[in-house]
Amino acid sequence: MLEDHTAGAELPRRSPAERRVVGGALRALETALAVVCGIPSVGRGAARDAAVDADALAAACELDDPPCLFESALALDPAALDPARAALLTWCLARPALRDVALVQWATDAGGGAAALEAQRRWEEGEDYPERLGRIMWGDSDGPDPERLQRALAVVREVAALAPRRLRPGPLALCAWLSWALGRSSHAASYAERALEIDADHGLAEIMLSFVQVGHLPDWAFRQRGHVR
Repeated sequence: MLEDHTAGAELPRRSPAERRVVGGALRALETALAVVCGIPSVGRGAARDAAVDADALAAACELDDPPCLFESALALDPAALDPARAALLTWCLARPALRDVALVQWATDAGGGAAALEAQRRWEEGEDYPERLGRIMWGDSDGPDPERLQRALAVVREVAALAPRRLRPGPLALCAWLSWALGRSSHAASYAERALEIDADHGLAEIMLSFVQVGHLPDWAFRQRGHVR
């Protein structure tokens, strides 16, 4: 029997009770952000007159420094991910701007994340997005550290397993990119397809699935195999 090429792409098994706890932490976070910062939630309304949970407010304050948040995520034990931490990462990865900062940072370092965050802010003000950062996302840069990508993938897989369905496409799509960057195209396609089952218009998931379908691999995959372009 041929081995299923998507074996290993299954998300960690988490109980409905565990997901409910993360969902509650996420609702508390969204309420804190809506009340204190006026930031709307994704896919639901948050009551602006609701009480703000102190722990959720503390988590919201970490959004003042996304690179610090994303770098610390690499040191987490995925199997023992705190619900509040899972909720905070779910919230971030559901937003393309922050998700892309995480992608660049995990493929480079904390400095790369800070550069990506600044580039995102400038892009929102009308400036061009730096080509050198875009090349990382398309796989045309120097090869990332595989161990960083592995650690990031382990954490994001856990986040996807615990995230509410409405926000799961973000972490699933990032699982797809991280798998693709590690040379696991079949896994990337599996994650992307699951994201698109929930959100048929999810941009990163669409891109990753198209990469796999046309056989596009990151440039560093060829260099690691000893090929010269």
